[in-house]
Amino acid sequence: ATVSAGDQRVAIPTPAGVQRDAWYAVTASAAWGQSQSAVEARIFTAGVNALTSSVREDTRPPEQPTLLDAVVDGLNSTLALSWVAATNETGARYEVWRYATDGLSSTNISTDSTAIGWTHLTTISAATSTQNLTHSVQLTEARDGYALYAIRVADSHNNMAAAIEIQKGLMVHEDTLAPTAQMFISLSTGKAGSEVTVGHGPLKVSGLTEGDYTLSFQSDEALTQLLWRNSALTKWNAASGGNTDWAVQGLFLSISSEGESSFEFEMVDASGNVAQFVVRFGIIENVATSSGNETSAEEVKPDSGKATSDDGAEGSNEPLLIIALIAVTILLLLMFINRRGGSAAAPSGMPSRDEDSWFNRYVQD
Repeated sequence: ATVSAGDQRVAIPTPAGVQRDAWYAVTASAAWGQSQSAVEARIFTAGVNALTSSVREDTRPPEQPTLLDAVVDGLNSTLALSWVAATNETGARYEVWRYATDGLSSTNISTDSTAIGWTHLTTISAATSTQNLTHSVQLTEARDGYALYAIRVADSHNNMAAAIEIQKGLMVHEDTLAPTAQMFISLSTGKAGSEVTVGHGPLKVSGLTEGDYTLSFQSDEALTQLLWRNSALTKWNAASGGNTDWAVQGLFLSISSEGESSFEFEMVDASGNVAQFVVRFGIIENVATSSGNETSAEEVKPDSGKATSDDGAEGSNEPLLIIALIAVTILLLLMFINRRGGSAAAPSGMPSRDEDSWFNRYVQD
């Protein structure tokens, strides 16, 4: 660059994509007196017309880090991200970006961070290239969906890649909702029972008879464990099974002074979300048969998991009412037919002497 006399400031463009050390110096060219030619001083003196040290020219952005792991802590609504620090140079700051998706594919996600869908969550200052980095992101709302996370990095010269490399991001299942399940209640002998939804607070199942039961659970997502215990005890027992299918076998339900047995359950999903709930089983006595013997527990089915009602007693009287109504109808019909067929014909004319016996007593010839 050539400048005029006096104090000057000049901007020298640096080529894109370079990383280098450069030295800069200033020379002067002048003509003395009546001389027609200029003389240029090309002597460089450090600290006078030359810098004492080099200048780092850097217009190359660091490589985008690769996300290694993402762990959702549903209990605390946080997401812990781990990634490899920039390898080609020291990163000065890292940015966490999120793109909500259906979790099926990332091929249609734009690499442009200004595109609709991308959200800048936070910026982390860091100046190390020798270790992996971890940062926790707060999940601000209850959710159960998928999102693509990516890390962008800038160096100390504010160089950052314009495009987001999707393949270096990580698809994350964001789950902060407690699991639920369908609980099937049946006698251990195999007799089918009722079905109720569990996982959202206390529940009462009425109409069960004393005996050994099997509780089968089918959860809406994979569980890491399912525990159960009698409410009167403190020891937890592990249910058998895995993934979305679990079972509690040999659960003995007996009649107590309260008329019910209470059990506590705890389900934990892969994200650490916990669902704790209490189920109260209402136990009734076995129904006696006409011979005086009691029916087996298999002959009494539990209800649908709701409070018992009197609907069943009212329904059992309906056949008797119908029979009585039919009988009354038939009786009225027979009375009507009998009255029409057995009545005498109406008399005509005056009665004869034989017909009226009183006539002879009072009428003389």
